Parts: sequence; C-alpha cells; structure tokens
Amino acid sequence: MSNRLVFKLTFVVCTLLLALITAAQDAGQIFQGPEIEEFLARANISGMKDIPEGVTLPKKASLGTVPNTSPSGKRLTKDQ
Repeated sequence: MSNRLVFKLTFVVCTLLLALITAAQDAGQIFQGPEIEEFLARANISGMKDIPEGVTLPKKASLGTVPNTSPSGKRLTKDQ
C-alpha cells in the first residue's frame, strides 16, 4: 500500500469514529424555571452528606425519585 492510500484510509476511519462519538454523546437535559422548582419542591431527600470544603459548611443532598412526571411530560430522576 502506498503512503497516500494509508493516509486517506486513516483519515476516513478517524472522521467516521469522530462522527460516531459526537452523535453518541448525550447533550443532557437542562431544567430551568418552574419545572425544576416543582421537582425540587416535591422530591424526597433520601440522604445528606457533609462537604468538607467551603466556609458555609455545605451539604450534598441525595434526592429520591418523584413518582409523577414533570409538566413537560418528561420523567425526572435524581440523575438529571
């Protein structure tokens, strides 16, 4: 194989892999306004953990799932 052919094949494969990786990445969901306020108001706190850094003694809350969906019809979980 010539160097030029190897370069072209490598370029095509890398381009396809990059396209697949980009397409596979999840953009995630952004919750703002009333939707997140309703979720936080109705969520169950399943645990609290002290965060050792910070001057205001922050805590990390683990939220349980909310049995109903959000106003937009999306299912909300503690991971989102």
